Amino acid sequence: MALDRDRQPTADSGASIGLRAGWLTLGRLSSVASLLLVGAMLSRTLSPTEYGHYQLVWMYLNIAIPLFLFGTPVSITYFLAPLEGAARHRQAAQHVLLIGLLAAFFALCGGGLWLWGLDMPPDVGRLVPMAVLIGSGMIACGFLEPVLIVYGRHRVLAGSLIVFSSVHLTAVIAGWLVGGSLWSIFACLSCATGIRVAWSYLFLFRLLRPLSPGFLRHPLTEQLGYAWRIGIREGIEALSRFSDKLVFASFFTATQFAFYFNGAWELPIVGIAVSSLVAVLLPEWRVAYRRGEMDRVLALMHFAARRLALLLFPTAAFAFVTAPELMSLVFGDAYRASSGVFRVFLLLLPLRVSAAGRVLLAANRTRAVLLGTVVDLVVAVGLGLALIPWLGTLGPAVALIVSTSCQTGLYNWRASAAIDRPLLDLLPWGALGRLVLPSVIAALGASFLVRFESAPLNLLAAGSVFVLLMAALGLGLRLFEAEERGVVIGLWRRVASRDRSRPGP
Repeated sequence: MALDRDRQPTADSGASIGLRAGWLTLGRLSSVASLLLVGAMLSRTLSPTEYGHYQLVWMYLNIAIPLFLFGTPVSITYFLAPLEGAARHRQAAQHVLLIGLLAAFFALCGGGLWLWGLDMPPDVGRLVPMAVLIGSGMIACGFLEPVLIVYGRHRVLAGSLIVFSSVHLTAVIAGWLVGGSLWSIFACLSCATGIRVAWSYLFLFRLLRPLSPGFLRHPLTEQLGYAWRIGIREGIEALSRFSDKLVFASFFTATQFAFYFNGAWELPIVGIAVSSLVAVLLPEWRVAYRRGEMDRVLALMHFAARRLALLLFPTAAFAFVTAPELMSLVFGDAYRASSGVFRVFLLLLPLRVSAAGRVLLAANRTRAVLLGTVVDLVVAVGLGLALIPWLGTLGPAVALIVSTSCQTGLYNWRASAAIDRPLLDLLPWGALGRLVLPSVIAALGASFLVRFESAPLNLLAAGSVFVLLMAALGLGLRLFEAEERGVVIGLWRRVASRDRSRPGP
């Protein structure tokens, strides 16, 4: 079996993981890019108050969807990864049935009551029926990504995410052109969700053929017994992820929320690369842990940390010194005021190199993950409320940084016990330190080029200097490890070969 050949983290296995993560990154990049384009367009076409209302509704949906999925997507990976053939088909069909029941519950009662119970202005409350329809459709498609990952259909998943993103963006544009109101935009988004649901279930039908009778042989209680802790954890995690925005929305106006929301924005490539690589590695961790191969689990943690740090550290440093220009370029000059919040959120990026939380899930240590999520939520809300009188609109953002740091520390502590390895061995500290130094120096050098009145010109000048300094420090002075140099040089050769292959004028 392939897994037997890849027990040790060789170059081939790393390349395979990197390729799979690359396809997933491509698909998720299109999704995030679509949302970014929607935000950029609506920031310029809607008033700050209308834009704030639009993002408030989506915030509520982004909290409700993980709550009602109830941990089922993670349970799909847990149950399907060790299975093959007809047994895997039956288990997949059983999970899809469970997700369908959860989507129906959201549509019929849970979602409607939950959203209508929120304190929203009347002009936003009339969007609730369409928001419920969109939320139930998104829940119904919650099986697609984990199923396609387990079945090795990473290219299909990337293609489907690209199509869904295009349909979503088209729906927003159509809604704006038809009526230019929030109601028309959400009406078109409801139609786009219907297209997503139809395609997902048609493809699933083809993927699982032939499906032998009796796929309900294993009771749903077995899945729920594993998923309920994850469901509670992911529900609390969704609240934690938006805790700063919930606290902010409770004390400030929708107009102020629009500026805060655009500042509390993660660079597209960052979140996608992290989630894609970790999603691909989760089945690997799961299988390795079941076999007792703790050295492989640790090696894959180091592999993930090095690859993520190679992207996250330079990105965070460059974005920090050019924050006002990025806000102006993406959302318009009016949203330069969002750069302070944006810089605070950039402090989250170094914490994301740790994959300890996912390793705990692979080890079925769901109680530890749930504890970390509760700690994150309690600290974020409590500290956010305490800091608002002192820091104003930055208070919730700073509180989120502190709470996430506490959560990450707790996850690493529990993960070290789960795999029986010292706490300090969970991260490749030497490799991470060598990436911090060139990132900071290159960012400081690039900051001297932010001297023009045009945001694109500032970013172009600063970005060029930043890339040259990173190359000189990382490659010339060999601050990068051999593996990291290979990744950078490989990317450059691919770009250069494509440029040479283009026909001349």
